[in-house]
Amino acid sequence: FMFISDPLNTILFICAGIIIFICMILTQRFQNRQFQKKANALSQIEDFLQISPREFEDMIVELYERAGHKPRRTGATGDHGVDIVVDAKNGEKWVVQCKRWRGSVGEPVIRDFYGVVQHEKADKGIIFTTGRFTASAQLWAKGKPIALYDGNKLVEIWSPSKVHQQNV
Repeated sequence: FMFISDPLNTILFICAGIIIFICMILTQRFQNRQFQKKANALSQIEDFLQISPREFEDMIVELYERAGHKPRRTGATGDHGVDIVVDAKNGEKWVVQCKRWRGSVGEPVIRDFYGVVQHEKADKGIIFTTGRFTASAQLWAKGKPIALYDGNKLVEIWSPSKVHQQNV
């Protein structure tokens, strides 16, 4: 910009900023449309298994947003097993772990996650899996502030008509 006079240089700088801002907004809208297309196509467990782990987490964020909560992905290494933190509409803090697995989630995972819930001083912990929970995992979670959503339950509550009615 040394070769362009000062008022023109400022105008070009502002125009470039506006163009970049518009491109960012258009890119975000395109990505949101693509995401919604994928989200609307999810109707069975196999559909959830075809998306990436990050997209699976995004779907869970979407689920909580539809239900009126304020979720945010942690997206960080060293997040201690917390994929999403939810500021619930009732004022509570929930921590969520997402397991896009084909197999079973066992008791050790639930025990470890319970420690995370305590460490994060959360009111509730939630684990979503595309698989299922073992009987010992379900038994261990009983009576604790932990909710377990297996693949069948996830497919059931994913339906847009049911999401607003669910207490996820």
